[in-house]
Amino acid sequence: MMEVHPLRSSSRLGQIVAATVEKVVPSLSAAFLEIKGEKPLYYPLNENEDRHIFIRHGKKDRVAAGDVVLVQIQREPIKQKLALASADLTLTGETVIVNRTGVCGISSKITDPAERAELSRLGKALMEEAGDDQAGLIFRTAAEAADEETVREETIKLLCKQKEIIQASRYAMSGSVLYEQDSPLISDIRGWLGRCREDRLEAVTDIPEIYGRLISAFSAETEQDRLIVSLYEDENLSLCSLFDLPRQVEQALKKTVVLKSGGNLVIEPTEALTVIDVNTAKAVRGHNMEETFRKINREAAKMATRLIRLRNLSGIILIDFINMKKEEDTEELIGFLRSELAKDPGRAVFHDVTKLGLCEITRKKVSPPLHEIYR
Repeated sequence: MMEVHPLRSSSRLGQIVAATVEKVVPSLSAAFLEIKGEKPLYYPLNENEDRHIFIRHGKKDRVAAGDVVLVQIQREPIKQKLALASADLTLTGETVIVNRTGVCGISSKITDPAERAELSRLGKALMEEAGDDQAGLIFRTAAEAADEETVREETIKLLCKQKEIIQASRYAMSGSVLYEQDSPLISDIRGWLGRCREDRLEAVTDIPEIYGRLISAFSAETEQDRLIVSLYEDENLSLCSLFDLPRQVEQALKKTVVLKSGGNLVIEPTEALTVIDVNTAKAVRGHNMEETFRKINREAAKMATRLIRLRNLSGIILIDFINMKKEEDTEELIGFLRSELAKDPGRAVFHDVTKLGLCEITRKKVSPPLHEIYR
């Protein structure tokens, strides 16, 4: 098990809405936006400077209470934090992401210089054709395998959709929803298809309604070739039991995780950050303890990165590995940790090792962690 995504019908993540500015707090450089019947949205002004999309506007030089702005909900409420709103309207396709940055970006996983140069040329040309200084885009990893015409058609389609949403907002009332992304279920599967370009994936469900939605959503010929959708109908053994899902989720929430080597990880989420402590525990056999420490740390790095993704941990994460005497062993461990973090689609980034030997990692907050959903 690598990821858990509980089905939730109440998520507003990705919605583009018209919202009223309830108040502006200069000390925070932020505004709080109101949607009737909902908790306020947090809207950072410095991050959205010169990108505000006003529907109704009173002050020409700044955002003010009473203004109605067009925003996208880019993070769900997490603990005491409000949902995050942004003027960067993002539409996601299979090969490209369209946004409001005015910049053309390319996935770091596309490493061929010639391919990057070609995509950069195509992106700049398409942005010029759009005739909007703030229109931007990011070519996803899947763009490398797609032909230019496919990428061009999808980009133009998304840029036109973005423009239509902004034009339609001129007549929108506060609280109006002008765009909703695919359901999280569909978005997740599209994301996996984009990341696993060379693989065929299988989606198995025992819910007829979900089966129908998947068949309908992935009816395109190219998607049918890459995604097999199956309806599980065995009445003697449930799908959850077949894959032992309840036990796997329970294991994923445990504080202490035992490694095959006999060592363990102790995972402590706190309000400010998450700490992962690596211990030798029962793995103290052998004469060469440095080699034992090296093996435990490598196994711990692989397990920790999987659990960060599985538990959807985010924010600041500190990993306290077992201290090793050889500098080359430490450098090898950091390189391995970086490579494992690169597999995480949740934007996990290794930053540095502190003077006390703690590895600093950050991961983008988008949705609540697993331990909050299942507590």
